Amino acid sequence: MAGRSTHFAAPLLLAVVTGLIVYVSLYPFRFIPDGPTLVEALRSISWARAGRGDMFNNLLLYVPFGFCVALVIEPRWGRFTGIVVGTMLGALLSLGLELLQASVAIRVSSLRDLSLNATGSLLGAVLGTVFHALGSRVSPQGTPRSRSAFVAMAILVLWLIERLWPLVPDPGLRQLKSAVRPLLTPHIDWMSLAGFLVGWLVVTQVVFSLVRRQRAMDVLLIVIATVLVGRTFVAGSTLEVAEIAAIALLLPLLVPFSRLDDGSRSTIVAVLLGVWLAWTSVRILLD
Repeated sequence: MAGRSTHFAAPLLLAVVTGLIVYVSLYPFRFIPDGPTLVEALRSISWARAGRGDMFNNLLLYVPFGFCVALVIEPRWGRFTGIVVGTMLGALLSLGLELLQASVAIRVSSLRDLSLNATGSLLGAVLGTVFHALGSRVSPQGTPRSRSAFVAMAILVLWLIERLWPLVPDPGLRQLKSAVRPLLTPHIDWMSLAGFLVGWLVVTQVVFSLVRRQRAMDVLLIVIATVLVGRTFVAGSTLEVAEIAAIALLLPLLVPFSRLDDGSRSTIVAVLLGVWLAWTSVRILLD
């Protein structure tokens, strides 16, 4: 209800996600001269079938939209309102874009897309309420220390560079489809899962050491979103199932992790990183 902590990152992420949805939905922006009227556009919407990849893309695009709307709405008006508004706004955005697609060459307006987008918005809104509930329980112990800020910032920057290399954007639909293709046939390598989980724990500790505890979860959310969106639109990059699974495992771990003091968190992260590096070295030698 009103009075609970708000998420300063949510409006920014919502604007970015909405922009991405509009871009992907209307690309390549080749509007037909003297396009159909509103009534004609409504009549043109059908239950046209799409490929499995396109259906998955439609569902996936609107999950972060519903997620961000829920983070904006829920702290002020409650969980139920956040879910309803997130779903309804996603459906209205999708309907508006489906109508506009009637005036875009090579685009087909589809009720199937509309239903998938609304479903994605609903799923995202539910996930947003879960994240808000977790975030309200996360309050990292300790305060940022200036003497270690440079090292922590260097680790964060290097992590972002590694995950977003070669830093060449490719906003085309071909890159989007290529990036999400591994999610259509999910396979998790447990070594990769462990590596990503340890890596994101390191990033979490870095964020906790740099940011005041009231805003730590929002900054961590921005870092996660930057990596996932970046890997979707950086040339040659793909989304990795193991990384997404590691992020999903990370979120419930944040509550007990944040309850530890800064020294204990640093020790645990260092031990886990050392174990993973040793495990990786042994595995390489055995292979």
